[in-house]
Amino acid sequence: MWKPVRIALYYNDGTKDIVLSEILETEGVPYCRIQDLSGIDHMNVIIIGERSVRDEEAESLKRYVKRGGILVTLKPKNELSGMFNVTDTGRT
Repeated sequence: MWKPVRIALYYNDGTKDIVLSEILETEGVPYCRIQDLSGIDHMNVIIIGERSVRDEEAESLKRYVKRGGILVTLKPKNELSGMFNVTDTGRT
């Protein structure tokens, strides 16, 4: 049976990450904007813009991914890079 994909955007106000929202709107992809990571268990995909995440948020994301959630980050900050074994090559 087909289930709708629930996408959440998590980014700081006043940043260029607003483009994420604009892209999804232009393509007609339904999403919701979240202000914190509480209650993410019902989401299928979390997209995080360029922002720092607190330790407890990083742990919450780790549990989310272990349970099968999809996490997309743009330029992940060090706390997420290390947690998911992403190496910074120093290149763009």
